[in-house]
Amino acid sequence: MSSIEKYIAQTMRSLVSRYGSYEAYAAGYNERWEGGACCKGTVHKKMNGSMEWGWKDLLFIQEALGKTSITTAFHKRFQELEEIAVESPAIEVVELAKESSEAVVATLQANIEASPDADAVALRELHESLEQTKRTIAAIEERDRTNLKVVSTINGADK
Repeated sequence: MSSIEKYIAQTMRSLVSRYGSYEAYAAGYNERWEGGACCKGTVHKKMNGSMEWGWKDLLFIQEALGKTSITTAFHKRFQELEEIAVESPAIEVVELAKESSEAVVATLQANIEASPDADAVALRELHESLEQTKRTIAAIEERDRTNLKVVSTINGADK
């Protein structure tokens, strides 16, 4: 179980305990979701970890108690993931693979069609691939773990 899953389970157990009995929680849940299929046994299984909490559980209990601790934790976690993604050359490599594949397909298509429009599409895709290649190189160089002499040789310049 990941740390966020543990946090959700722990927080949900705490919030449900504050709400009252398992029967009260189930009744409130069913009322909120108009005919929800929650009962004391379902709540018990979720409380002891043999069933997972669903998004409806999360929304119901937060609304009922006026707490947003789990939503706040999600927001914070997604911000952290965005920060990691922005700094990660791996994201750039995924984008490079996509752009390169599109360039290859467009170039092959241009060779088959032999038309100015197909050539224009191929050139556009090749330029997009080239720009993504430059962004990927920059992301890797920013890690400062490469031998810049090797990179500069590949780029055709001495640094």
